[in-house]
Amino acid sequence: MQDVGFAFIQLGYHLGLAVIIGGGLALGPSASPAILRRYDGLATIAVVVVWITTYFRASGFETPDVTHYIRWAALALMGVLTLYATAWSGPVARALQQQTRAFDELAPRHPVRLEVHALHARARRALDCAVILGIVALFLS
Repeated sequence: MQDVGFAFIQLGYHLGLAVIIGGGLALGPSASPAILRRYDGLATIAVVVVWITTYFRASGFETPDVTHYIRWAALALMGVLTLYATAWSGPVARALQQQTRAFDELAPRHPVRLEVHALHARARRALDCAVILGIVALFLS
């Protein structure tokens, strides 16, 4: 029975990492706001799944050593960065852009336009770092 339980835990862990890494690589550079909105929810769920399955792996199937501590730190940072990008920075930037009338006609140095671009850039950087940390965690699995 342990083999089946471990297989399901591994499945959830790898699917969650696949969503975060694959989505981050595919959507990191640029994507339409509608696609990003859908990815935000999926990435948030994936982070929760990865954290839960990591807990079950650690409590039932692994013996802690230095490699595990590094992987757990990478997974924790990956989750925080993913949540920052998908649950705060990206949605706030899209909301500002949608609430501003004639956003596309604003001057390039307008404060709202600068703030939206800064939030998008921070979300993109956070997602890029989360992808790298996810690859590190996958390598250390």
